[in-house]
Amino acid sequence: MAKKSFANFNKARDVGIVNRRKNLKGSITRSDRVDFFELELTGRASFSLSPKRIRSNLKVRMFDGDRDRIGRTRFKQGKKRQSLDRDLAAGTYYVQVRGRTRRNRDRYKLRARVSLLPDPIMPIAPTPPTSPNRPTTPSPSIDDLLPGRDIGVLAGTRSFTDVIGTDDDRDHYKFRLNQIGTFTAQLSGLSQSVGLNLFYDTNKNGIFEDSESYISDFGSSRGDALLTDTLPVGDYAIRVDNGFNSTNTTYNLRLTHSPRPGNLASDPGNLPTDAFNVGTLSGERVLTDLVGRLDGEDYYTFSLNQISNVSAQITGLSQGVRLEVYYDGNGNGIFEERRFTSGSGSASSNIFLADVLPTGDYLVLVDNASFGRTNTRYELKLSQTPNPGNLASDPGDTAGTAFGLGTITGDKTAVDLVGTLDDQDYYSFSFAQNTDATFQLTKLSRATSLDVFYDSDNNGIFTRSERVVNSINSSNDKVYSDTWLAGNYLAVIDHSGSLFGGHTKYEFNILPS
Repeated sequence: MAKKSFANFNKARDVGIVNRRKNLKGSITRSDRVDFFELELTGRASFSLSPKRIRSNLKVRMFDGDRDRIGRTRFKQGKKRQSLDRDLAAGTYYVQVRGRTRRNRDRYKLRARVSLLPDPIMPIAPTPPTSPNRPTTPSPSIDDLLPGRDIGVLAGTRSFTDVIGTDDDRDHYKFRLNQIGTFTAQLSGLSQSVGLNLFYDTNKNGIFEDSESYISDFGSSRGDALLTDTLPVGDYAIRVDNGFNSTNTTYNLRLTHSPRPGNLASDPGNLPTDAFNVGTLSGERVLTDLVGRLDGEDYYTFSLNQISNVSAQITGLSQGVRLEVYYDGNGNGIFEERRFTSGSGSASSNIFLADVLPTGDYLVLVDNASFGRTNTRYELKLSQTPNPGNLASDPGDTAGTAFGLGTITGDKTAVDLVGTLDDQDYYSFSFAQNTDATFQLTKLSRATSLDVFYDSDNNGIFTRSERVVNSINSSNDKVYSDTWLAGNYLAVIDHSGSLFGGHTKYEFNILPS
């Protein structure tokens, strides 16, 4: 089975229309760790996805028909009462299931439940229970409620004083943030308990729904309500709610935005296909942005045009973040589930990954790892220092694609790299006559082996019985001196048997005496 791309919506399994219940069945293997499902809702509905049977932890994401992410969660094996819940409009949706297993196959079954809803005007909040002091009709959209309360772009501090109570039990304020920054909302001057709620237009449809409530607090005559967090660029609304009080109260609302902007021209996407393209990495590049509950993932791509020492460092965190790096091993422009290195950081610890890497295209994922209620700014520093080999092309990984060194008449030196992403290099060469020579494999930083084969029957096929050098897998120098018969040879430099990941440069020498 071909590996599935992170963003391979076109290969999603079509489960059809979901009216009431439908099971999403699949399996996770060590080589195929991503499944996609496509489903359709025929009307506005309350949607719930929960694990029916899972054998390992799963990471689940949900996307709308425009392939924008609208939800994410983790289903933990053995945990009860876990689900991904959303109120959705009619349309096409996608569910992505990711996991990993040490077994050959882990099957899973997820259950999708749908309850169709009526089609009222989209509310900013659900209609509250019936009360003598509260209207029972559905809340209209925030634009109908507050034609004069659109603040526009919030810059600095804005203050408002108003009265809320029996005749006007909710006040709403819309605003936009055009850069990352620290936001604070303070509600004071109260004579009774009043709620303060911040909404974020997650799906960017211009309507603030109940599911888009982000953080909330209550204030009273005994203390203020206070909301504060680092927020991404986007559209927001504040709701001041009188609750079930039967009296009025004056309130003072103070909204403050202190810019702490990132340095990118556009927000990194939450899919590999929408990644921020760094281009060819040369020297140092510093990327500042935000991840968290409101922006769970940032993707970046970069390429290397030569073997290089590369490091990735994340600093400036206020909560947990995970850093993952992927490699386009087959050069098809799609990043399959081939993560080769990762690390986690927190408010008290940074992330630092470093290795020598081959040429090619890379994908970097900065992932909100805390699943908490807040966001964090981060600074991602990518550094590149050239550490090139001396070959015109990368040695192949089969006898048929071996790099040809020709007939050995003098010293030959090949400098290249092997490791997790390029685990074998093959070289072909020949001696025109019996030759005293030394084979050397040196300058290793990780466990690597050297095997040399001699085509004794001159049939162009190298077999195990024709192996004339068989080294142990270690980072020690390999040196083999002998009188080598005239004929054709194949040298294999191998990192695949190593118990440890990473990469190593090497120098392979053929030195006639």
